[in-house]
Amino acid sequence: MERRNDLMRCDILENNEAYVLKVDIPGCAKEKIAAYVEKEYLTVEAKFLNDETMKPLRKERYTGKCQRRFYVGDIKTEDVKAAYKDGVLILTIPKIAYEKAAEEKRITIE
Repeated sequence: MERRNDLMRCDILENNEAYVLKVDIPGCAKEKIAAYVEKEYLTVEAKFLNDETMKPLRKERYTGKCQRRFYVGDIKTEDVKAAYKDGVLILTIPKIAYEKAAEEKRITIE
């Protein structure tokens, strides 16, 4: 799988209560985005699909799957908030939500 970090640029912010990740995923449907925590890493995956009904004459936009991984330590996945709007995925991780994440747990994106 080809790594495409340039498709998922990210800002990581912090305040007293939480860490906030703002991940740019323009042109991707919310249903094609997944976020999950596994073994102390938060993974964000996106699938960019091409239009199968049309023949491309010129192709500049990426199609396929890309992902970013972030070390988050032991966190309680249920307290992570996720929202996707205008091509930006915003993940909010409360600082007090630390607990061992033993296995993969999906995060619901609103």
